[in-house]
Amino acid sequence: MPGMRYTPDDASNDQGYPPYPDYPPYQDYPGYPDYPDYPDYGQTLGYATSARPSGTFTQRVSPTKPGLPPVQPSSSPAKAILGVDSLVPSDAALLANSQSGAYLGRAPQFWGRYFYAPGQTNTAGHRDSHYSAAENAMLRSRGIRVLPIARQTSHVNHPNRAQQDATRNVQAIFEIFSTQYLSGADPNVLVFLDVEQDNPMTADYYATWSETLITEATRQSQGRVKFHPAVYGSRGDDQTWSELKQAMDNGAVCDGIWIARYFQSQTPRPWNDSLVNPKVSLDCPVLAWQYWASPDNAPEDLNFDANLASPAHFDILIDRLIMPPAA
Repeated sequence: MPGMRYTPDDASNDQGYPPYPDYPPYQDYPGYPDYPDYPDYGQTLGYATSARPSGTFTQRVSPTKPGLPPVQPSSSPAKAILGVDSLVPSDAALLANSQSGAYLGRAPQFWGRYFYAPGQTNTAGHRDSHYSAAENAMLRSRGIRVLPIARQTSHVNHPNRAQQDATRNVQAIFEIFSTQYLSGADPNVLVFLDVEQDNPMTADYYATWSETLITEATRQSQGRVKFHPAVYGSRGDDQTWSELKQAMDNGAVCDGIWIARYFQSQTPRPWNDSLVNPKVSLDCPVLAWQYWASPDNAPEDLNFDANLASPAHFDILIDRLIMPPAA
């Protein structure tokens, strides 16, 4: 996640590592396919990978709002569904750098931001740089959706904290995006639990957190808004993915995962399941790949990570992110 040092391949992104190693040029990596065609929104398409159940999915986005640019998927790498995430607040300077040719090459279509408790409070009880309503206008004016990240990384192996954490996560998100707004705009919301490899998640924590997230969102919204639990983690964090599998085998819900696996390139690269999917087989889709992260010493206007939405599941991801209100 933002602010973490670069880590090669599957290693944890919480430790100090030397500068980027020299990688062979992109074209020297074997097995990179071209992007598959991204269908236009409104089409019905078959599920594209074995991780996705058989059948069809009718794509839709949240109700169109006047003046918002539509999401336009494409088969071109330069037109793929790209996003950023950051610990620092989103702003015009950060956006300008992220969409420059050195990084995404165009504006991101989603922006991952942190939530823990109301008032932008972190787990230590202090006000932090978590998402605030001050960011809404800039993101909405550019048609960028918010990807909520539940930030309690030091708690995810303490099951006794899971219920309170989930309740606070729901309160923090509803503080910014009211239940009235979400019920009409984006009533289905993915919430990604942030798990870092040096502090793996336990099955019991996830089971309680995910169940509470769902029930609290339903209760606080009087059934008008549904939160969908999901997990962010490093591809090589086999312990976390094994614990997630255990929780799911016992009935826990996971509606998607977001994988961190870093390479030298700051610019988008083609999606490859064999490089992104965890070694542990999970019955939930991989929705996004965080393929590059800014170093610790990056200036604030360059402190972001780069992400690519799965070409097989981008519809699920985009449909369940939040378009901020205008005011």
